[in-house]
Amino acid sequence: MRKDLRFFTYSFSKIELIIIAVLLSVTVILRFPQLGYSNFYGDETKAIFYNKSISITDFLLDQRKGPLQFVITWLTENTFNGFNEKYIRLPFAMAGSLSVLVFYLIVRNLFGWKEAVYASFLFTLSGFNIAFSRTAQYQSILILFCLISLFLCLLYTKNKNLLLLLFSSFFLALGILTHYDTLFFAIPISLISFKLADIKTFTIYFLLPIIILSSVFYGPYIIKGYFSEKTQNYVMRRITGQEYRPSSSVYTLKVYNPDVFYILLLIFSCFYFANGVSFKKIAVFCWFLIPFIVFELIFQNPGTHTNNYLIPLYVMSGVGFVYFIENYLVSRKLKKLFFGAIITILVVSFFIKATVYIPLLNTGYPWKDQQALYKLRKANNSYHLYLYGFPYYRGWDLIRNYMLSQMGVRGIYTNDNSTLAEYYLREFDITPPGSNYLPQYYIDVIDNQEFKLSDPVFLSSYSVDKEIFVDGKLNATIYKKPILVL
Repeated sequence: MRKDLRFFTYSFSKIELIIIAVLLSVTVILRFPQLGYSNFYGDETKAIFYNKSISITDFLLDQRKGPLQFVITWLTENTFNGFNEKYIRLPFAMAGSLSVLVFYLIVRNLFGWKEAVYASFLFTLSGFNIAFSRTAQYQSILILFCLISLFLCLLYTKNKNLLLLLFSSFFLALGILTHYDTLFFAIPISLISFKLADIKTFTIYFLLPIIILSSVFYGPYIIKGYFSEKTQNYVMRRITGQEYRPSSSVYTLKVYNPDVFYILLLIFSCFYFANGVSFKKIAVFCWFLIPFIVFELIFQNPGTHTNNYLIPLYVMSGVGFVYFIENYLVSRKLKKLFFGAIITILVVSFFIKATVYIPLLNTGYPWKDQQALYKLRKANNSYHLYLYGFPYYRGWDLIRNYMLSQMGVRGIYTNDNSTLAEYYLREFDITPPGSNYLPQYYIDVIDNQEFKLSDPVFLSSYSVDKEIFVDGKLNATIYKKPILVL
């Protein structure tokens, strides 16, 4: 059984190196262009330490997750002396790109380079992974740390160097210090490392370092009540679906991947066990099955956390794809036609993803219908959607500059994401209207993150103060409550 796990080689053929170069080129093209174009999303603003009235320690503890994404944005802020959207997102784009290469090496190690090629193109063309790489959130950092941990664990299976197991433990601990989703990546890592190491070695070189490193943060976090206050109730709401609109994992997947044929490529995962069962296959299948059960059968509102079971599904699809090619397509001509069809689908997927995620090519999706090779329908707000990484510039920097030029501002509200407004207008009070109160200013944003139209009756209490245009198009209107003259 141990021999079954030793699949890593250090030699690459010329054709494989060319494919890797194409893979990385596709990866970079979809993740880096106009990285600073979009205004921050609401959750991105939560990752930024802009309220200097509290200490960095209090800021890190006062969160729903581990501190590393916040530390990264804080270090970036100090390195580049500000909150420039491009620089704040840059480490996450780099992590998202590097994770593609690590993912390739993992699948190659486990199953072979052909399986790795197919699985890695699914991975890099995933709308989730592209979007996460273009946002300052934990996902791309978490994925990179955890994939490195898995890769080091696989290297340990080859030469039994305990330093590799120790470093695997270290990177998994970094993942835990980023987000709880690390526990799903820990499934294959723990199975493989425990399988090959005796209990004493597993405990000392893998388990104990994780406990020590993660407890540095989570010890105070739990003892001081932050977990019960910040995380526990939030998780319960996601499980029960309370306070949320209906959620659909399939629809969320489709919004991030509007190229339907790309999604159909996952069907090859059905052939995953076709040529037998092995320990490594079981480890990857458990990596898929457990988060699938958690987010499809337990959580009523999983959001984009479904990506946790999609990543191993890409691996399973790569294995199934190669099996299908080698066992069902006997004719050389048929193989060529099939490969041509698959490559065409991947090229189309690349084109669609480029029009969706690169601002220069995007004409409004997912807030508007968009014409690509075919019409991409705007997102249906009947579902509770978590939209990150799509091009989104609504002139919030212009709105901020205008509001800073006004004197005596007393209360602002908007139909856009309130946490976004709190960041860009952090010098002012963001105050929602009440039964006996109207904020002095109201900012009506067209195609806002909340898909929320302003009530004309509500707007009748205000007069237009300033219109914000972007590329000649009206993006937002700043309303001001008239001063009553007695």
